[in-house]
Amino acid sequence: MAADGAPRAVADVGSPSGALAVGGDGALWFGDGPRLWRVALPGEGTAKPSAPELVADGLGDVYGVVLLGDDSLAVSDWEGGRVLSLARARPDANGADEKASRPPPTVLAKGLHCPSGLVALADGSLLVKESGRRKNVAARLLRIARNGAVETWVDLRRDDTR
Repeated sequence: MAADGAPRAVADVGSPSGALAVGGDGALWFGDGPRLWRVALPGEGTAKPSAPELVADGLGDVYGVVLLGDDSLAVSDWEGGRVLSLARARPDANGADEKASRPPPTVLAKGLHCPSGLVALADGSLLVKESGRRKNVAARLLRIARNGAVETWVDLRRDDTR
């Protein structure tokens, strides 16, 4: 926000899908097409958000992002029908970012029907909303266990009588 309270652009990042997460450090993580971005939000000692930092590219069509307990991230790829895990970069002893040495994303689940929102559960598993749009199937919530097993957690049915 500008000093007068009006919104202030910090960078042109395209058209974010609504995939948002806030990290323990207060940073905002969001998806924009095939990219994942991070913005340090105002906090102690900072009066304004940082410019968005490109964290990863080539992730498909990011529709969901969640930070996991092991300090990694998971993103849903709506177009590719996948959920991916990304290791977070750590600064080295000199404070330099080790992004260049970040391992490639790991596929946690594939063959999903338009996955979007993600939630991390306390047991380390993930919930993912599967819209089913492309295959014209009912939407559902899937649970992805830590061992990679995928199970239907809840079928989501729309009540058209309202």
